[in-house]
Amino acid sequence: MSKPFPLQTLLDLARESSDAAAAQLGVVNGHDRDMQKRLQLLLEYRSEYTARLARVAQVGMHSVGWRNFREFIYKIDAAIEQQRYLVAAARRQVETGQRHWNAQQRRLKSFDTLSQ
Repeated sequence: MSKPFPLQTLLDLARESSDAAAAQLGVVNGHDRDMQKRLQLLLEYRSEYTARLARVAQVGMHSVGWRNFREFIYKIDAAIEQQRYLVAAARRQVETGQRHWNAQQRRLKSFDTLSQ
């Protein structure tokens, strides 16, 4: 009969930590995808709005319409910049999550190797 691994508790804890890190990485990856989708939607909306304005401008537009358009575009641009900031923050969370998961994987492999 083989002897039980004296560090089995540490191996089990390392396995749990690795699983938790993988789950957290999945969460931050999902958040990152959501932030990128929102940015893409804003960019598409701006593009569509600008194209619609170009069609309207061909037949003429009052100065009030131009002013409203400019103000609206400024607001969309501000929203796009804010979303880019959120995308960058989400990306940093993913990178941090990947580093944490990798560290947990290395730790788990070390204990697993010792148990072999």
